[in-house]
Amino acid sequence: MSCSYKIGTCYSCQKCLYCFVDLTKKSCACDITKKPSQTDICGDRLTRGHQIHNHHVSSQIHSSQLTFLQEINNQLEYESDFSIEFDIMLCSACNSRYERSKKTKLSPKKYLSKIQNFSKPMYKLLSKHKTILRFLENG
Repeated sequence: MSCSYKIGTCYSCQKCLYCFVDLTKKSCACDITKKPSQTDICGDRLTRGHQIHNHHVSSQIHSSQLTFLQEINNQLEYESDFSIEFDIMLCSACNSRYERSKKTKLSPKKYLSKIQNFSKPMYKLLSKHKTILRFLENG
């Protein structure tokens, strides 16, 4: 069952960004088709976890952040088109995960397996440089 992303919800966890109700478990009366602002939030904005974060998705974002969003897109079946720019909103918890994702580094062995699985020409190129390949294989 595919659906389009509603800007009034967290792109990752589908929480309403007006009243912070988990929309996977309960519905609310908020207009989630409109982009919320800090003043639209019901209750106290300073309550832990009740902040919202806007992100502009473009080709300029870090590759691991793009992967993070693409995995969510596939899991929740949003049908987002990553070839064009668009905006998303995240709750505090998901924003932290999103920001941490760009700091994720692969171990050399995981990097090597990704290269082997996704890029045969790249692996062939690296195999010509035996020292780099040995370093990646030994971790």
